[in-house]
Amino acid sequence: MDVVDNFLDGFDALKEYATIAAFNSEVNEVDGAVYPAINFEIPDHIKDEFITSIEDKRGFKIDPRLIFLRANQIGSPEPYQAHNDLNMGKYTCIVYLTDDGGTAFVKHRETGMDRNDPELADVWHRDCNNHDAWEVTDFCEMKPNKALFFDAELMHRGEPVSGYGQGTDARMIMVCFYDRMPEC
Repeated sequence: MDVVDNFLDGFDALKEYATIAAFNSEVNEVDGAVYPAINFEIPDHIKDEFITSIEDKRGFKIDPRLIFLRANQIGSPEPYQAHNDLNMGKYTCIVYLTDDGGTAFVKHRETGMDRNDPELADVWHRDCNNHDAWEVTDFCEMKPNKALFFDAELMHRGEPVSGYGQGTDARMIMVCFYDRMPEC
């Protein structure tokens, strides 16, 4: 896990866009789950700065797999509390737009699973939404324009799990799932 404050120079443009953006429910083609309050229509200048900032911080070119905004509104939790992002890319970068909550890195109390483990897929599926089955091992507190980088295989969950607020008062993040671009 790596954290960078004041990540985007154009953060004000991102915040301004988020106040007018349309957020819709989307079905993820990879896992078939419905993800409420997603926006993929981020203006190119914001996406371009996001990608460049990730590359500058990581020190390598990236292959962005998916970039989106997400509003975790009260009553619209993620379909999976404890989860990993490995099916979307090798790495995850989250930029927080709001300042209440955060990202908890978790470990399964019974098995010790703290990252993707195909041998424990049944256990994960059984307990992914059982809050008490997971122990928090690390926590990144939300702060506007703070970026969180981590390996996508790590188990984590958005906090609070039930979301908060409505519209522009909701828990809001911008996410990039990415791989490392092969070097020539």
